[in-house]
Amino acid sequence: MYNLLMVYQEGTWDQDEFVLELARYLEYTAQPLIDRFGALDQQTIQYLKGIPALFAYEDRGREAGLPARVGKIDDIQVRYGGVRITWSFDASVSPIPASALREMFAALDVAADRNWEHTRTHWAVKDADLYDVLLRYGLLENDQTPPPKVFVSYSWDSPEHIEWVRNLVNALRMNGIDAISDRTHLRFGQNLPHFMEQSAACDRVIVVCTENYMNRANGRVGGVGYEHLVTAADLANDPLSMRFIPVIRDPRDAAHMPTNLRGRFYVNLSNGPDFNGNFQELVRDLHNAVPPIPPIGRRPSF
Repeated sequence: MYNLLMVYQEGTWDQDEFVLELARYLEYTAQPLIDRFGALDQQTIQYLKGIPALFAYEDRGREAGLPARVGKIDDIQVRYGGVRITWSFDASVSPIPASALREMFAALDVAADRNWEHTRTHWAVKDADLYDVLLRYGLLENDQTPPPKVFVSYSWDSPEHIEWVRNLVNALRMNGIDAISDRTHLRFGQNLPHFMEQSAACDRVIVVCTENYMNRANGRVGGVGYEHLVTAADLANDPLSMRFIPVIRDPRDAAHMPTNLRGRFYVNLSNGPDFNGNFQELVRDLHNAVPPIPPIGRRPSF
């Protein structure tokens, strides 16, 4: 899934921000996605910021089309009659010539021949894998590095909480991480203990901490309790292990860590201006792309 932002004004994507008429949000978007993303609430905004974006220009009335860029939306603010966005580009993807973009329209679900979507300023959400299309059309290097495998452990606190975790898993997968959870991978008829034991084979385990999760983990109750037995055994063998990453979605849950995860550096994914930065830090850490530790220089002369 990706965001498609199409504009006419040359140089728009060289600016610091862009305000789109609210009525043009979700134009040329399939009805199921309109139903899902129609309300620009905080949950929708966080999800849209977590998927890739294609920043393109209309090509009507131009002798030569303007190149498109690939990146992500950094911030979304709903204003009276409009939506303000800021963005950043993916430095690993070169500008896409208009001619190359047109060749990919069908694969990207851009309706150029049917109703001239490429001549209309709008924001659509498309059910297509942007990076996979770029790779298939030779516009992206084929990275042979296997994606990190991550198990997401959480408790079924409420339907809203389950949906939040599902969105987190989707956002991680959109960022090149093989994230696994019961809502995305568990099938009818599967052996539940065997599924939960997959965490032992994953590179990292994300633990979404809430008060209910803490109580069930500490009390060894249900699926959470079973998963926590695996966690406890692993940490008993290696107390300094970094495999287990506590994540909170509410600042109050910083106090709701299971006993053997207390004191560990956690990721704060609560709603707010720091969400995107914290999420990107998590993604970099899972990809082991953290900045190197600066070398120690020579001792000064005193």
